[in-house]
Amino acid sequence: MRHGRNKPLFTKLEAENALSQARAQTERRIARPSLPLLTNFSRSYATYQEARRHLPSGASSNIRVHAHDPFPILFKNGLGSRVRDLDENEYVDLLIAYGALILGHAHPAIVSAITDQLQNGSMLGTTTELEIEVAKKIQSMVPSAEMVSFSNTGTEATMEAVRIARAFIGREKLLKFEGHYHGHHDYVLFSVESPSVVAGLEQSPSKLPFYPGIPEEIAKTVVIAKWNDTAALEKVVRRNAADIAAIIMEPVLGSSGVILPDEDYLKSVREIADNYDVLLIFDEVLTGFRLAPGGAQEFYGVKPDLSCFAKALGGGAPIAAVTGRRDIMSMIGPGRIGYGGTYNGNSMCLAAAKATLRELTRNDDEAFSTCTPSEQESWKD
Repeated sequence: MRHGRNKPLFTKLEAENALSQARAQTERRIARPSLPLLTNFSRSYATYQEARRHLPSGASSNIRVHAHDPFPILFKNGLGSRVRDLDENEYVDLLIAYGALILGHAHPAIVSAITDQLQNGSMLGTTTELEIEVAKKIQSMVPSAEMVSFSNTGTEATMEAVRIARAFIGREKLLKFEGHYHGHHDYVLFSVESPSVVAGLEQSPSKLPFYPGIPEEIAKTVVIAKWNDTAALEKVVRRNAADIAAIIMEPVLGSSGVILPDEDYLKSVREIADNYDVLLIFDEVLTGFRLAPGGAQEFYGVKPDLSCFAKALGGGAPIAAVTGRRDIMSMIGPGRIGYGGTYNGNSMCLAAAKATLRELTRNDDEAFSTCTPSEQESWKD
């Protein structure tokens, strides 16, 4: 619940103290798990304690820790839709590596593609025919993809898209929405999971860094708006029109609970961006190749200027892409907009992406329409 306009907010210090107490409580639960947990997940618990001695918090990603209470279950293998933990417990995998494993674990087509490519080199350090082939496949699927640039993660893709937008428009500020997550670079790590006590007013969300270590100077280049509220967005854009280069958004708000855009909301955002000469960036890292073959932009019929893809693109291999209008993307190159990375467009991950996209388009109806409405509702529960 937010605080009303006339009710004072808790201080930032009080909010930080509350979070500190919550962390301490979690530590106590980890230190003294219940007997059933120790009995059924003894190897997971012991291995996690070992991991904490060598890895910060026992993991290479925060979400692998804080999403599990009182400690994370550790897995050793997966096949198809199932995974097995260190204690030999088997599960139907609803996590699917946060959306990356769209074909499941160890899909034969992906295993074969990667194995075959490794015989000819995992990466060559140059542009390859395979790179062109996968780019053309993406262009055939994604409505707005006139050109494609590859990278490795969703974070890299949104980072590059933001830089491209700033350079093309010639302004510095980025508008993002409260609750939307766009990866782990400083320019988008604001108002992702704001505690209600410091979240600000509903029509004017506070701009809060997700983690310590983000310079205040970067905060000055970010504008926060309420999502799914056309009037609120138009007001914020109008107030900052001279400075905003781009609006970035998850077309379906997946990071805060799979919240669909209101009817015609995406079209309204597109119109606002056009009216104020601001680029529209769709972060389709979660929705790309999942909501429809061409992502949310195909499903809702709204074309952004730039799009970011990752996760499902590689079927479990680390690959991402920025796609967009030819006039914008054509500015990438030596002496113009910088775009680089040692592993960008590496052959092993491109082979996985080619196999994944081929499987996804083998039968669109089968791949994207096998869940009935009642089944879709059950996932929400």
